[in-house]
Amino acid sequence: MTHFRRPSRAALLGAGVLLALAACDGGRQAPITGAPAAGALRTPADSAAALRRNLALWNSGARGSLSAAAAGIPVQAGQRLVITVTGAESSRCEDVSVTGAINELVLHEVGGCYGNPNYGIGKTATTSAAAADGTVDVIMSTGAGGTGLSQISGSYPDYTVALDDGLYDADYNDVVLSVHVEGGSKLKVECTAVTRGESTTCTASAPGGTAFTVTGWTFEAQGHVVPRTSSVSQKTWGGEMAVGGTMTVTATMAGRTETATTEVVVNARQWPDRIPAVTESSPDCATFSEDCPVVYPPTASGHLGKASLFWQANGRATHITRGPNAGFSYVLPKGNSDVVITFPRRVTFLNPVLFRANDPWYAGRPSCTQQGLLDWVRGHEAVHQAAFTRNADGRINAVLEGFVRFASAHELTQALAGELAPGGSVSQAVLLAGDAAHTDPAFGPAPCAWNLINGEG
Repeated sequence: MTHFRRPSRAALLGAGVLLALAACDGGRQAPITGAPAAGALRTPADSAAALRRNLALWNSGARGSLSAAAAGIPVQAGQRLVITVTGAESSRCEDVSVTGAINELVLHEVGGCYGNPNYGIGKTATTSAAAADGTVDVIMSTGAGGTGLSQISGSYPDYTVALDDGLYDADYNDVVLSVHVEGGSKLKVECTAVTRGESTTCTASAPGGTAFTVTGWTFEAQGHVVPRTSSVSQKTWGGEMAVGGTMTVTATMAGRTETATTEVVVNARQWPDRIPAVTESSPDCATFSEDCPVVYPPTASGHLGKASLFWQANGRATHITRGPNAGFSYVLPKGNSDVVITFPRRVTFLNPVLFRANDPWYAGRPSCTQQGLLDWVRGHEAVHQAAFTRNADGRINAVLEGFVRFASAHELTQALAGELAPGGSVSQAVLLAGDAAHTDPAFGPAPCAWNLINGEG
């Protein structure tokens, strides 16, 4: 180690400091090897000024004021750092570690090791992959206070990190490192989650302010790809959304083409199924219809009683012409309604024979009594009505809430006709809502041998 500048330090700072300097900072006057561009062989005045300032800070206990902390190197999940020692002139044998998005010891024994202040130049190491997006700080684990101080320059993917041990001269050349970020895409795209019918905004970015130029946007859903055809280079894209899917952005960054994707989340609208209270009806009719499903005299399965939930559609198709969902159509309620399917009536139909104790129909069924059969059929249909109450809410309107197609509004309207037709998806949803297995103990056994539907009502 060279100590030829010790007399000048003693003259400036007093003999009482000389021994401390000789013990802690021998060899600090070697040329700055691999330091940032401003680095050069230090002059006596430079060393003296640094010593005066930092010794005062040291004695006041304000070591943290020696330098502001660096912002860190931005990384994304999956990326690694390749770190190479390009300069070293520390009087101490240092370890280099990283903290933040990656936490580990990277290089062991760099700087003043084995009597060589330049030990470790050329050493290289690759960190493990970052588990999540964030920043990485590079520190000397044996520097002052166990951390050291750093200055970071450069831009993605290559940086220079100049480390100082916080002792006396704050020259940031105790260890100098080149850092290369490898792996993963630096480009990111994030989209706001929305409810169907709201507008999303997707934003392309590169953490750390890295410059990039967007070259394309696409959105894909239901097997259809929607490209952006205007203002392609803008870093945001959005619009009204009916269906979620995959958003992709491409860009050039640091001379390379980068691609980033994300899923756009479109949540369902909450359309409640407002089921009305049950009313009871006993129509007297000979022809089966929706309004009279219990014909007299009962001759077929289900003619004794029927639990019915009446519904009607009140919707319209709307077509999206701009943004990621351009070309898709979906369903909106008409007017001021907040739902498409409404339920004007909910009826338990009971055959008139159940109210006629002396009806001739009972003559051939001596085991059946009018009141016993009425109570049983009424209870049977009550189980189905309870199923409507339990199952309908949120399930019937949901059929059309999520009805989205890559089609014009007219084409969607035509497709809706099939869903609303008898036997279509809405009718099936209503039937399933009121369905209950006839083996359900709640039905109970038939009270008599009425032999109409093999023991089922």
